[in-house]
Amino acid sequence: MDDVAKSAIQDLRIGDLRLGSGSDITEQRMDIQAQLLQETRQKLFGRNVSARGSIISVHDELWLLPNQIQFS
Repeated sequence: MDDVAKSAIQDLRIGDLRLGSGSDITEQRMDIQAQLLQETRQKLFGRNVSARGSIISVHDELWLLPNQIQFS
């Protein structure tokens, strides 16, 4: 399964991070999450955003699952 996943993401990039660059997929998980959050933060910084969606409780934390996002 790991080999199939590695071959599927061989040329995939998220920002400057190249997936499948030889390290194990589980080792890259935190780097991928950090990169996605950083890109999202950069695109939203200084903008007014409103969102509508569902709020759920996950392990005593509230999570917003937006189904509509509006930039103003």
